[in-house]
Amino acid sequence: MLICSVNTIGDTVELVNGDRISGTTIGMLNGRLTIETEWAGQLIVAVEEIKQIHTDDSFQIIHLDGSKTEAQLDSSTELTAIRSVRQIASSDLFNGLDSWEKRIEASLVQASGNTDSQLFLARISSDHKRAKVEHLVNLGVSIDVADDITQKEQIEFNYGYRRFFQENWYSGLNVDTFRDPIKNVDNRVSLAASMGRRFWEHTHGLLTSELGLSQLFETLTSESEWHPALRWALDYKKVMQGGKLEGFHNHRLLTIPEDNRGFVLDSSSGFRFLVNKRLDVNMRIDAHHESMPAPDRHETDLTYVAGLGLSF
Repeated sequence: MLICSVNTIGDTVELVNGDRISGTTIGMLNGRLTIETEWAGQLIVAVEEIKQIHTDDSFQIIHLDGSKTEAQLDSSTELTAIRSVRQIASSDLFNGLDSWEKRIEASLVQASGNTDSQLFLARISSDHKRAKVEHLVNLGVSIDVADDITQKEQIEFNYGYRRFFQENWYSGLNVDTFRDPIKNVDNRVSLAASMGRRFWEHTHGLLTSELGLSQLFETLTSESEWHPALRWALDYKKVMQGGKLEGFHNHRLLTIPEDNRGFVLDSSSGFRFLVNKRLDVNMRIDAHHESMPAPDRHETDLTYVAGLGLSF
């Protein structure tokens, strides 16, 4: 590899041949470091070609033995002993929560003419990840009003706790709530204990899956019921086009064997187009399916969304 020397600006990578690369470190995976430069865009450098590196910011570092640390990369960093390096999102906003990665997505549609309608969708998510413990929080709101008649009023909240007992295996606790009075679901709460596996998580994406036992509490058409259930969750993300495009899919499936209650599935799939490090344009499909819905209600609700996202 032939790299012209440049002045030191931001992060600096010194190669074994004496050349220097300056820019912003994106991350590292499978022995290859990605750095963003002003003069050549993104460059990928094999760790064998790197003599030393210095970064201004700290990163989450996953070592070959599965341990995690958060630190700057410097001359003491043994790159050959590292499996992956990923950025840590931080912000001066929300003082006291700067160790949480936060994201807001919002979409508002107004239509007039034969039908006057307003559609509002919002999704807030926040993650707190450390060496062996993770907290995941999500809140979603979907409201659709046409000719002053509410067509949809869905509110969902999810909280997940993960504790890793091996490199990629974890035990978890989950709380999922859902409300949709239009479909006669006054309240649905699921409390689950699960086991999960993180197949991979690095700068270029993630894949996790978990399976657990759940106790389901429902209030349907003013009648309350308790049911045991099985819960399966999956989260997938793939980063493409040098970090400018991100594909994602996640779902939560509750199977209720008692009294042939069937299953409930919530999923979200789509793409995010990154405008910059914090702002993106997103397009997704949200699905809510109940195999045994309330009388006179459809099994599946599909929502097609185009909106803006903000990460901080």
